[in-house]
Amino acid sequence: IEASGGLLALKKITSRVSRGTVELTSLGLTGTVEFFEQAPNRSSEIINAPGIGVMQRTFDGTRGWLQDPLQGFIRFTGMGLEIVKDEAAFNKQARLKELYPAPVLMGKEKLGANEVYVVRMGFEKWYFAVEGGLLLRRGNTYYEDYREVDGLKLPFKSREEVFAGSGIVYQLTEIKHNVK
Repeated sequence: IEASGGLLALKKITSRVSRGTVELTSLGLTGTVEFFEQAPNRSSEIINAPGIGVMQRTFDGTRGWLQDPLQGFIRFTGMGLEIVKDEAAFNKQARLKELYPAPVLMGKEKLGANEVYVVRMGFEKWYFAVEGGLLLRRGNTYYEDYREVDGLKLPFKSREEVFAGSGIVYQLTEIKHNVK
């Protein structure tokens, strides 16, 4: 919480709009991405990839779905819905005790050049830098290029490794808070 900017700064933020670029490494495609997030658990991710089209993944607080030009409309149910709901939780740093009431410290490891604490929370392992406390990895997503926005330190780059080095790389160019 402190590494991210503190509880007071986190609680002042009720919505976030982020924009940038996305690279779909397995397909060799780049495009644009927009994230719309609102407390307590609403989110929408819109990717526009030339040659494929627009993909949208949304959780509206109750229902989750994916609109994909290749697969069509997919409504999430069961475990898929639970995962999308977990991903949509806004300002997780300020709500860790509520969202993950039974964290388990698994020890210290090396992550690249960084020493990290590994904590199991929910479905995943989270990796926090020993020096500074920032989240460097969650599951198969790596966080980099932290910058300060409205008193919060936020990653402007994230890499989701899906399979054997392929995945998705997000590079944000702007983050705005408390946007209607």
